Amino acid sequence: MSEGVSKRTLFIVVAILVVIMLGQAGWLLLYQARMGELEALYRDLQKQNTNLSNQIKELQPRIADESIVGLLAYRHWSAICNRDLNGVMSQYATDAKLYWLGCPLIRNCTDNACIRDQWSRFFDFTVGQPLCTCVQSYSVKLIPGFHAGFMGGIVNARVSFCCPNSTGAGAAAPPIVDCRCPTVNYALVYMLRDGKWVLVDEWWVLPPRWHPYMTY
Repeated sequence: MSEGVSKRTLFIVVAILVVIMLGQAGWLLLYQARMGELEALYRDLQKQNTNLSNQIKELQPRIADESIVGLLAYRHWSAICNRDLNGVMSQYATDAKLYWLGCPLIRNCTDNACIRDQWSRFFDFTVGQPLCTCVQSYSVKLIPGFHAGFMGGIVNARVSFCCPNSTGAGAAAPPIVDCRCPTVNYALVYMLRDGKWVLVDEWWVLPPRWHPYMTY
C-alpha cells in the first residue's frame, strides 16, 4: 500500500515538475519572441534617428544660407532708408542689374555705375522725406543650380520706405501710389559666388507692374 502511494506521489511530483518546466519553456519562448520584437523596434528607431540626423545635417547649411540671404536683404533696405549710398552699393556683383519699374525714376541698369546713379537720383528726389523700412511680407527661396551651377537665393517682399509719421501730425495720409513714399513689390536675387553671396538682380516694382520673381 505504501509502495503504491509512493509511486503515485512520485508520479504527481514528476507531473508537477513537467508542468512547471513546460510553463517555464513557454515563458522563455514568449520572452524570446518579445525580445525579438523589441530588438526589431529598437533597430527601426535607430534607423529613423539616423535618417533624421542626416536630414538635419542636410538642412543646416540651407537654413544658414537662407538666414544669410535674408540678413543681406534687410541690410540693403536699411542702407536705403539711411541714404547710405556706399552701403547700398556694397552687395552688388560687378554684373548686377537693377530693374526699376514704376515711379519715381523708371530705368533699367546693367552696370554698377548706372545703379549708383539711379540710387543717387532717388535720394535726391526724396530729399526732405524721411525714409525707413517697413517689411509687410517677406520670403526667401534657395535655388540650387540657379545659374551656371551657382546656388541662387531669391528674396520676395513688399516694402514701404515711408515713415508712418513723416507726413506730419494731422496731415492727410499719402496716396496708395506715392513716388516720395513708395510701397514697393521688391525682389532681390542673390548668387553664391566663390563662397560669398552677391546681389545680381534687383527689382523695384510699384503695382500694378509685374516682375518674374513674384506672383500677384
